[in-house]
Amino acid sequence: MRKSDFIYAIFLLISTVIGVGIFALPYALNKSGYWFLFWLIFYIYTFLLENISPKENFPGILAKGFKIPKLKIVGWLLDLLTYSTTLLIYFLIAGEFLPKIFPFLTFDSGKIVFAFLSLLLGILGLAGFAKLESTLAILMIILILFFSGYFLVNSKIDLKLSFGDPLFSYAPLVFAYTGISAVPIVYDLLKDKKKVFKASLISYIIIAFLYFVFALSSLKFIGPSIEELSLISFSKVLPSFLMKIIIYLTIFNILTTAATFFFYLKRGLKLEILKPGISSIFSDFLLLFLTIFLVSLPKMGFISLINFLGEIVLGLEFLLILVLYYLLEKNKTLKILTIFLGVVLIMAFIHGLR
Repeated sequence: MRKSDFIYAIFLLISTVIGVGIFALPYALNKSGYWFLFWLIFYIYTFLLENISPKENFPGILAKGFKIPKLKIVGWLLDLLTYSTTLLIYFLIAGEFLPKIFPFLTFDSGKIVFAFLSLLLGILGLAGFAKLESTLAILMIILILFFSGYFLVNSKIDLKLSFGDPLFSYAPLVFAYTGISAVPIVYDLLKDKKKVFKASLISYIIIAFLYFVFALSSLKFIGPSIEELSLISFSKVLPSFLMKIIIYLTIFNILTTAATFFFYLKRGLKLEILKPGISSIFSDFLLLFLTIFLVSLPKMGFISLINFLGEIVLGLEFLLILVLYYLLEKNKTLKILTIFLGVVLIMAFIHGLR
């Protein structure tokens, strides 16, 4: 393994995680205070559990780990719910900010244009598209560093954190940490489970640092009045040319990710759900029906959608992975830690049901 491969693996993991979820973090930090740091560190460990089977995605981990092949279908259905909720969040962001680029669009028309464009790109496939997504991820990281510095330099607010709502940061950080899993790709690159774990650990530490610096600097710049989607607050105080840069990058970032979601859903339908021999056109129509259903839903709150996704859907996925990890792990200390993490996740899941 070349050193450049290891560095590329770290970057690949970072670039597939960092996305628009970061814009929910300043509001989360404002509401939860120091508890934000607890969840930030908590997820470094939780997401490392992806490495229990680095060759597999979530449905594959379930089926292989529990040795029940049909669990792949359960895993795919959970992924469907995850992707659908995330797409709703993306549609909300597109509806909010596309009219700022194209004034002739409204919230609803902007949402519809974005939804069907991402569906079309996803159905057509990802040839050459993954490279564009990586390029946009680089620009997003540069943007985070630039605006973190800009906010800190221009901040005039004496921010004092305290212990706020202990569970508020849970869901926004789940959403911010969750992306298309690159662990199987990294495993193919590094060919060694220990090296994959090391690359994952380094990447998640870097991500946690970037998230905290961005959330803290944004909150110091805007203050306690910061909104759920911090982009809205930024649009009121930043110069217009800077805001346009953020909006363009954000829209292209979520467009490439949404197209990736549709691509994976189509592939999952063909491989896991539909019978062999059924035309791919049928899966395209199913995704079209899903898109029509999602865009027809009434407008929902940004944080409300994130809470449902983080506390209920992804919370259930993590609980299943924790159970599997507990069954496979032989170290007693790690087993006790896994039980503790499971209790925390169950508390968050119950909180989400309320």
